[in-house]
Amino acid sequence: FIMEFTIGIVTFVYNFAIVKHGYGEIGLAAYLIIGYLMLIILTLFLGMAEGLQPVFSYFAGVGEEDRSREMRRFAVKVFLSIGILCYLLIVLFSRGFYSIFSPDDLELIDFAASKSIPYFCGFFLAGYNILMISYWQSMQKTKRALVVSLSRSIVWPTILTLLLPLAFGNEVIWLCHSLSEALTACTVLILLLMQQRQSSILQQRRAMHRDASL
Repeated sequence: FIMEFTIGIVTFVYNFAIVKHGYGEIGLAAYLIIGYLMLIILTLFLGMAEGLQPVFSYFAGVGEEDRSREMRRFAVKVFLSIGILCYLLIVLFSRGFYSIFSPDDLELIDFAASKSIPYFCGFFLAGYNILMISYWQSMQKTKRALVVSLSRSIVWPTILTLLLPLAFGNEVIWLCHSLSEALTACTVLILLLMQQRQSSILQQRRAMHRDASL
């Protein structure tokens, strides 16, 4: 729900930044057709993540935490691999996709294809971030899922899009989306480390209680 709700806000922020920094109509048109491609890939990741939710929920319900972690690690590899494959396809064939929407405007096609390379360069991490949102939702760790969802949906995209062009120039606008996914992935790793630490402390306490009872 959060990702769908914030799409409009982030789109407005990107459109504002594109116009403000002088890209004009061609920049807005390019962002529009790049957005179509992004939504296709996001839909793929969302469908895969939602399909795994019942599996994670089942493992959580029967207390199979080890199997849940194994499934998560395997899913991470699959999501990252698909993300990298999607990026390679974008680099090689994005012009063909964009020509569907504007077959006669070669300038727009070339512009959109050139901006797709920085825009999607870190997008393979989107699948990982979406997977972790789904995983924590199924494990009833809603606060962690909410933090990650807000990070990738509105917090980092808005901050980076408004601030980075002021420091590094106009071109960095097209990199902000990938940087947002990278920073969200760092947030996920921090949350995982915190989870592992809490789990380790809990296991130590349980061991101390068992020793005390003996």
